[in-house]
Amino acid sequence: MNRVVGVVWSGMLIVTAAGVVPVVVNLLRRLRAAANNIERYSAEILASGVGIAGHTAHTTALKDTLSVAPQLLAGARSIEGHAAAIERALGSDAGSDAGKADAAGAAGASPAGGAVRP
Repeated sequence: MNRVVGVVWSGMLIVTAAGVVPVVVNLLRRLRAAANNIERYSAEILASGVGIAGHTAHTTALKDTLSVAPQLLAGARSIEGHAAAIERALGSDAGSDAGKADAAGAAGASPAGGAVRP
């Protein structure tokens, strides 16, 4: 009976070496390839995240600008009020001349009537 056990054991060892080991090696290679892909994709995700963080860093500056906007608007209204007061003080002729100059400038002509060259 020892001889039969030895033959069966040897046969199973050969089947294991010839059949199971190559399958396990193939599975390990596939596992390694998947791990390498995960590592590569993780590096790409990190680079993308750093880029996104860099692009969104300016939102704090935008918040600062938005917090100052009411003060800028108040300043613009004050300037507009002072400009109207100056216009009233100089009389209606200055206001109409300024309107003509603005219209001439918008039409591309100089106040003297000549064309403005770029």
